[in-house]
Amino acid sequence: TARERLQAHRTEPSCAGCHKIMDPLGLTLENFDGLGTYRTAENNAVIDASGSLDGIDFNDAQGLGQALHDHPETPRCLVEKMYRYAVGRDTVWDERYYMDYLIARFQADGYRVPELMRTIALSKNFFAIATQVTDVHATSSHHQLDNTQKFDNTQPLDHTQPLDNKQSQEVSRI
Repeated sequence: TARERLQAHRTEPSCAGCHKIMDPLGLTLENFDGLGTYRTAENNAVIDASGSLDGIDFNDAQGLGQALHDHPETPRCLVEKMYRYAVGRDTVWDERYYMDYLIARFQADGYRVPELMRTIALSKNFFAIATQVTDVHATSSHHQLDNTQKFDNTQPLDHTQPLDNKQSQEVSRI
């Protein structure tokens, strides 16, 4: 089984550090094959889908779901990972209060992921990864960005302000 094959990783020092974290969670989903079909055996061997999360033992994917549900760090982890993915970068120190706001909002919305995604997508940070400073010059009847554009990350973003009407209309078209 996959658990048996991965045992070698847990005994190899250069692999063990990560595999002791990943394997208990990943192997809990081993009952699902590559196509997502549920199975109880692999190569005529019964699949052991048990694992543990921070000392909480579980026997299957449903138990993993319950352990994640009950874990106090799950909302923060989900919010931060989703935010980082959405804006395409790691969070910065200035965003710690905004992260707290997103977590509180996620909780107030009943931990609904679609609402979290909407909140992030409607934030100014979603549209402005960095404050952009550009040299602009006129060409014909329109302006064009110069190829020497620079980015200024020194200005903190205002996370408390909602999008203006134009930005909201852009989001609603997506």
